[in-house]
Amino acid sequence: SEIAFSDIRTGNYNFLVNGAFEYTTYSWDISGDGKIKCAYDIHCDDPDNYMVHSHANQGISIKIDLEAGQKMKFVQKRKIGAKEKNLVNGQIMVRCEGDPLKHVKAYFGGKEIELKWANEGLNDKNGWHELRFKSFEIEPGTYDFRMEVANPGGSAKNIYVDDLKVQLKRNY
Repeated sequence: SEIAFSDIRTGNYNFLVNGAFEYTTYSWDISGDGKIKCAYDIHCDDPDNYMVHSHANQGISIKIDLEAGQKMKFVQKRKIGAKEKNLVNGQIMVRCEGDPLKHVKAYFGGKEIELKWANEGLNDKNGWHELRFKSFEIEPGTYDFRMEVANPGGSAKNIYVDDLKVQLKRNY
């Protein structure tokens, strides 16, 4: 807890859970051509999740509306700090038409994260796809996290993002 307190006081974090989507997008710098809003009607939280629906109605995802060829960039304002070598793990839940790997890219410390399907081609009962990070090692330091959501072509698309998790784990 002492390390966590020190990290938070200096503005560094060793984890990022849900990207603050639960209370709008206040912790993100967002740029691009599309439209974004918080979606209360479509999210990947189970309808019987007591904490989600009893604690400030936290069932929220981010809805990104993109015309063909448009993209948006989301840069997390909270830096992620590592005091020692760590492994970076994470996941992003995406709901969209088609292959979510064609629409979502993630970057850590300026380098693209290799995203992979948790279960290729499968989604949960509500259409959400789980994309996981291929784990990678980082050196001590401070890092940024960003993601890009794009519509590479065709018709307009609605892309939902929820349950983003970025976590550092000590590599023993």
